[in-house]
Amino acid sequence: MKLSAKGIAGVLFRRRRESNVERLSGPQLLRCLSIPDLILVGVGNIVGSGIFILLGTATHIAGPAVTFCFVLAGVSSLCGALCYAEFASRFPVSGTAYAFTYLEAGELLAWNVGWALFFEFIVGFSAVSIGWSNYTRSFVKGLGVRVPWFVDEIQVGSCFQIDPLAIGLIASLSGIVASGIKESKWLNHVATAAKLGALIIVVAIGMFRADPAHWDNFTPNGVYSLLEGSGTVMFAYIGFDVVCSAAEEAKDPTWGLPTGLVGSVLVSMLVYVLVSSTVTLMVPWRQVDMKAPVAEVFSAWLPRMVPLISAAAIVGLLAIGIGAILAASRLLMTLARDGLLPRGIGQVNAGTQTPVVATILSGAAAISFTLSFTYHSLTQMVSVGTMAALSMVCADLVLARRLDPMDSSVWKVPLLLVVFSAGCFALVSSASTPGSFLFWSSIPIVGISSVMILMMRETFRPEKTFCVPCGPAIALIGLGMNILMIVSLKVALGWTTLWALVGNVIYLVYGCRYSLLAVADAESETTPLIA
Repeated sequence: MKLSAKGIAGVLFRRRRESNVERLSGPQLLRCLSIPDLILVGVGNIVGSGIFILLGTATHIAGPAVTFCFVLAGVSSLCGALCYAEFASRFPVSGTAYAFTYLEAGELLAWNVGWALFFEFIVGFSAVSIGWSNYTRSFVKGLGVRVPWFVDEIQVGSCFQIDPLAIGLIASLSGIVASGIKESKWLNHVATAAKLGALIIVVAIGMFRADPAHWDNFTPNGVYSLLEGSGTVMFAYIGFDVVCSAAEEAKDPTWGLPTGLVGSVLVSMLVYVLVSSTVTLMVPWRQVDMKAPVAEVFSAWLPRMVPLISAAAIVGLLAIGIGAILAASRLLMTLARDGLLPRGIGQVNAGTQTPVVATILSGAAAISFTLSFTYHSLTQMVSVGTMAALSMVCADLVLARRLDPMDSSVWKVPLLLVVFSAGCFALVSSASTPGSFLFWSSIPIVGISSVMILMMRETFRPEKTFCVPCGPAIALIGLGMNILMIVSLKVALGWTTLWALVGNVIYLVYGCRYSLLAVADAESETTPLIA
């Protein structure tokens, strides 16, 4: 069957109907989570891996200005959280950005959001596993016990590395999740309390060793390093979207979800600023440990603190690892159930009542990333994946507010978004040569395209649900900041782009033909009309 350009667009951007939300989201759950509960859920899933793992890496990139990097990344995450909040308030169904993007922007963008989120979860799981391995070895050394040789990292050539502890953790947690053992509420509370308790101790005790002289050269590696550092620490903010997964359990989803999303990001930003400031004031930035920065900062002063902080990090990272494999496997299951991947992947095992195939595939993918990439590369890749997903959600908000499907000029908003994104990409790419033609030409491109978008008529504005103030402007700020930080992570950007290309090939070859919407469209075309 031949399709016109309009027909192809109809296939790629077909959407679920709002009237189908209840059917697609499954049975109703008990609404028992208050606003403080939602904030704690968000904070518990955000704080942990970023500060325990990435602080050392980001400090060696940006120096003491790593504190400012956490603020920049936090502002970008806050813009994304506000966009999340509007959609979550309008479509209070369980699921991540994939669920409401499918409802709002169509199948193609929803697939790309889901594919980016799956990348974020599995690569994040790999990075967390390596971080857990590093803290475990630090904990054992802090007890005065020699680490056995067979659990140390093994470098195989220049391309592969084997971390037995990290691989063992991924395999173990994947097996636990696949077997049907569920996280208990008390375990999450204990893990969150251990993480926050350790960080409070670091700030309270560490301030007695603060030396302002360590901040004399605040940006030793230049201003451009702030972008790379901010892009790296974006990994620290992944997890706030888990609040959206509790949409059907919130007492007041209309206002509870926005407050939970924004509140969890703000609280996490405050924690990160306090801890990063403390660590960089305690020791010169070059002496901050790359693998276990929060624990090792006490090694020369209070060595007894090292095993205590390492133990808290181990418990906290363990809980985050469970959350990551759960999120990845459930997202893969959802994609398969929607027909975008082979439906066998989404089948629930009758004995364990879990998606065993999806869990095994997620664990295998995480192990392959652990074997193939260094810890530093993994953290940057997951940051790029996170920012890519946030960028698409921000673009989705602009489309939702400005796109009129009934208008013949429906192509204008998507085209302007592409021009705006390309201008931001060119601007940061030429930042090293500010006198170049590309640099000066990209500035008016970004400015004019953003003004044109903001001047377009608003075709939709939520009335009874949460509405982001100056929504398109906030979305453009978030989109622009994400692009600026993404481009600064050049190596990670290449691998993430390859992942996106593979995903779109899968969609064009399989997903767009066998999705539930495609099957429904085919049936409607072949079903004869009965007079």
